[in-house]
Amino acid sequence: MTLRTVFASLLSGACLMAFPAAYSTDTEQSGTQPDTTTTTPDSTALRLPLFSAPQETVNTSTAPEALETVVDPVTGEITVVTAEPAPPRPDVLAESAIAYGSYQNDVSTFKRDLESTQDIEAAMTVLGTHNPERLAAGWLSYSALLAAQSDEFREGVEDTANYHGRERLFRGMRNDPAYTLSLDGADDALARALAASDADARRLDLVGEDIKDQAYSLQSLGWARAPLSGRAADHAQTLRNAAEIGRPLDLSIRTLFEGEETTETLTTAQRLGARTSLWDQLQSTGSELRLPGLPGLQLASAPAPAPLPRPVDPNLEISNAHRITAGNIATLAALHILDETEETTPYVSAALNDRQTQGCFEQAQLNLLQCVSASHNVFERPFCIGVHALKDIGECVGEITE
Repeated sequence: MTLRTVFASLLSGACLMAFPAAYSTDTEQSGTQPDTTTTTPDSTALRLPLFSAPQETVNTSTAPEALETVVDPVTGEITVVTAEPAPPRPDVLAESAIAYGSYQNDVSTFKRDLESTQDIEAAMTVLGTHNPERLAAGWLSYSALLAAQSDEFREGVEDTANYHGRERLFRGMRNDPAYTLSLDGADDALARALAASDADARRLDLVGEDIKDQAYSLQSLGWARAPLSGRAADHAQTLRNAAEIGRPLDLSIRTLFEGEETTETLTTAQRLGARTSLWDQLQSTGSELRLPGLPGLQLASAPAPAPLPRPVDPNLEISNAHRITAGNIATLAALHILDETEETTPYVSAALNDRQTQGCFEQAQLNLLQCVSASHNVFERPFCIGVHALKDIGECVGEITE
């Protein structure tokens, strides 16, 4: 045997021994150490394709903290610090409701005693330039947040999702906008929302009637009988352009729908029910708004009524012509209960774009523009404001009930 043959035999034997060992090791690791980089979706957290995917389960005991490196520009010293966690995403409904609250706050704060042309122009600017689409979505969102406070409805939504699965619940929402009205507790949820809407509608009607009446009383004053300067059609176009942009959101209203203040806001609205509008109870304290019952608040009127076990008007019923709108409110409330309103999913978007509600608010804006275009004298403008920027909006808010 040659030396070459001996070395070849030794090398061949080493390779044969190494291969089974390596194969055995890989097989053993595969059988005892499953891949931890992937997770198996939990069957109780299924989502439809249009919804956000289920969040992966993370073992917080082993997951590393988010770190960032800071280098001192002078010494060159490197410091590793823990990065600040990202702030929580605001709820879509709470964000949307701010637009409706901002309009209601403008109704509370504009100068109602119209004593000059400037007062009339200011009132028109404040009340006539809210974007009707955002205003409609804001009212729907506010109503849904109130409906979601119903314990009966929460139990009904959660029981349905647990028993039939979320997929079936979402399929029902997709196939029928009024589907959620069939869930247990839906009547209680809608009663809470409709009670607040009824109070808001009466408030807007009263303020609008006052402004409309001033259109008649101002005819006796020389400055109010004067013809309007410029072309009325140009005034209407300016108003239309401003409404497309929309009024800025009120920062003081934003605080009422963020964090812990949201619960206080909704609790107060439900406590007042159909008797008094929440927006009439807000008290200005400098640059902030306060709710009745908070420490240090002195109400100008009578104290807020005591909490009631069921602070809704049992006589409020849904109009048959507006069942789809009521269903969309209940759908948004159900999605909120299921923590599905952290993003504007197609389901949330579809419910917020309720055609009947959007059409009503848009028609109110169109009526205002037509009234402005047809006016010739200063005293005519308060009529446009009172009827179309206030009373018409009140009808949109309150017509869902019979």
